[in-house]
Amino acid sequence: MNNIFCILLTTYNIPEKTTIYNKVLNWWLDNSKFDIYVVSSHINNFTINDKKNITRVFFHLFEQPHDILLPKWHSHTKTSTSAEELSLNEVYNKFNNNFLKYKYIVKLTGKYRTHNYIKILENITLDFDFARQSPNIIRSGNNFIICNSLNRHCHTETFIIKSELFKQFLETIKQKNCSMESKVLYTLQSNKWNIKVLPKILIPDEYRISRNDGSILTYL
Repeated sequence: MNNIFCILLTTYNIPEKTTIYNKVLNWWLDNSKFDIYVVSSHINNFTINDKKNITRVFFHLFEQPHDILLPKWHSHTKTSTSAEELSLNEVYNKFNNNFLKYKYIVKLTGKYRTHNYIKILENITLDFDFARQSPNIIRSGNNFIICNSLNRHCHTETFIIKSELFKQFLETIKQKNCSMESKVLYTLQSNKWNIKVLPKILIPDEYRISRNDGSILTYL
């Protein structure tokens, strides 16, 4: 399995987020056999607890522009879209040859960990070009919001893409000035890829974490 998938963790490793990012990175190293790639749009070192895992983890750290959260097309409020897109391009430019050693890249926001995802990867049928998140449930305070959004936008906490298509994916998402969710949906609609919808991936209570807007994902 370790030459089929690699895990790509996207992070913004500012000091107040370092603890959770280190916990998640080491969790993936300790609980899976996948190679792990980490991109951070802030230069701040990570800690590997078990030094035997050093050969399985690859880092690319860079500093994002200070105004990237307020792009001209979305200057009225902060958005992480441009930062996410830049991180994906940065890590592609750094590790493209490495990525081609694997059949698939599993992109995952760097704050998430769940054994349920590992089980899915161990049993998934390898007949797709791109696997997208299912509609999920968001918890905001005491409220649960069901997001049945397959035809409106595509959640992007995680996706799985054939490594040979990653460059095409990046070239397509840059064609639109909109949210990352809409960029990815546009990409899926623009290419004749075989698309798989992932099952809901339960995040255990102890691993759930607030997002920037204060909501908490129950599932990926």
